[in-house]
Amino acid sequence: MTAKRDPDVWVLPKGHIEPGESEAETALRETYEEAGVAGEVIGPVGQPLEFDNGREFVRVQYFLIRFVSESPHTDGRRKHWFAFDAAVDAVRFEETRQLLREALTRIPR
Repeated sequence: MTAKRDPDVWVLPKGHIEPGESEAETALRETYEEAGVAGEVIGPVGQPLEFDNGREFVRVQYFLIRFVSESPHTDGRRKHWFAFDAAVDAVRFEETRQLLREALTRIPR
């Protein structure tokens, strides 16, 4: 899906943990809210990333999620299904490319 502040940048869903919610539950909720994709958590991918997003310092733990279903709903962002190599090429940040590569090794076959 595209970033809210820059619709030309492809990003992964992420968001703030709500009270009483686990990191994995947040990943599922945010993926559905932002991209309209429902799934099941397989597990965390990579170490947490820490960075300044321009408004605050954030810590993000990404999760590999098994696709279950999809709705056309998004929070106004564009979404697109990419082949793996195209996804790696589409994202702007090297940290995201590395997360995608690690996630590929974790997909049950």
